[in-house]
Amino acid sequence: MLRFLPLFLCALVTVAPAADTPDALAALTYSGDPQALTALDQEIKAAGTDAAKLDAIEQRLLAVLRRSESTYAARQAAAQRLGWVLGLGAPKTSADAFKPLGAMLAEERDSDLARVALEPANGAVVDGLFVSALEKSTGRTRLGLIDSVARRRQASAVPALTRLL
Repeated sequence: MLRFLPLFLCALVTVAPAADTPDALAALTYSGDPQALTALDQEIKAAGTDAAKLDAIEQRLLAVLRRSESTYAARQAAAQRLGWVLGLGAPKTSADAFKPLGAMLAEERDSDLARVALEPANGAVVDGLFVSALEKSTGRTRLGLIDSVARRRQASAVPALTRLL
């Protein structure tokens, strides 16, 4: 009987939906309470392939990435979840849908976060963002972009990569 007590107690705990805790996600630390992430993961799972739900989650995650007061841990977690969401949805056909991430790709501070979010996303628009960022970047940022292009096996990046040789 006692061995089932933890399962019973876990069933009684309710998790607030991610929509109710945007500040909790933005304030996330690596050693902090992961409840906001747990709720967000459950929401993503519940959304399945519903485009409207995925778009709403995508917008909230982009907002966390753009907020200056978001911790780096929060931005990293948001980028990872955004990658999952973008990978689940249908490929976007407009570069405007990725505008914030496209700008982040070429920035040294945010390039890794944008790469994490964009690598799982399908489509020629995302491929174009990587190629464009390759031309604008230097140093470690460019090496990271080359790594992402290789992981995505982007044939469209060959001319840009050839120029870099």
